[in-house]
Amino acid sequence: MTMKTFYQMVAANDITDEVIAFAKAKADKASSKDQEKVEARAKIIAAVTQEPLTAQELAEILGVSWQKVSSNLNYAFKTGEADLVKGENADGKRTWAIAGGEIVESEDEDEVPFDED
Repeated sequence: MTMKTFYQMVAANDITDEVIAFAKAKADKASSKDQEKVEARAKIIAAVTQEPLTAQELAEILGVSWQKVSSNLNYAFKTGEADLVKGENADGKRTWAIAGGEIVESEDEDEVPFDED
């Protein structure tokens, strides 16, 4: 079944067993993709150390694109999924480090990785 046929059948309120099976298959596929994203982000976060590294350096360690690393670290930082600290190296490139143990200071004093309540 194509997506077009699926939408047409739903719009016509023609919900058959085939339409239900198609919808379940699409939902299962989406769930497995979400799980893959969570697992990939966990691997990226696990590679972050207390030593500040750029997304490019982490990407080389992990064998993935720097865009994927950067996107996942930004997401983890914004959602609080990981206790990350943003910084900047001497070349002006964004660095990432895991907070804890030694204090890793950010070059940008306005950026705070968590609420200080």
